[in-house]
Amino acid sequence: MGYCIDVEIHDLVIPADKVDDCLAAINGMFTDEKLLSNAGGGAGGPNITAATPVKEKLWYSWVQNPDDDGFDDIQDAFDAWRYDAIVKDDDTVVIQYFTGEKLGDDEQLFNVIAPFVKSGAEIYMHGEDGENWRYVFANGEVKEEHGTIVYE
Repeated sequence: MGYCIDVEIHDLVIPADKVDDCLAAINGMFTDEKLLSNAGGGAGGPNITAATPVKEKLWYSWVQNPDDDGFDDIQDAFDAWRYDAIVKDDDTVVIQYFTGEKLGDDEQLFNVIAPFVKSGAEIYMHGEDGENWRYVFANGEVKEEHGTIVYE
């Protein structure tokens, strides 16, 4: 189950002076309150009760929840979301590629990291049904755009 996607990432850079704030923002996505209102995945069954901790029954689709202390570093955080993050010698972080296969709650991640991403970054997605769309990061915001590829 799920919606398969191919992803191409261009110039997704988090400047060194914004990395710590970006990590804090990603970790902020995993409070009980945020999971209850935003998470798209979850568990059911006879072993899940009202007393079961929120992090054991809810998560963002295809994402591994961090432990109670949050992700230790930015690479761990992006790895959990299925994105490969490289920390350069100057501590700038570059997101190079998507390591997953299916679309999850990625747009929620993009909205959270947008204030920290260098303007000009783009993430192109191609869905299993031929749909094409991209996320464009500019001035601390991210915008989703749908389109058609035309070869001339």
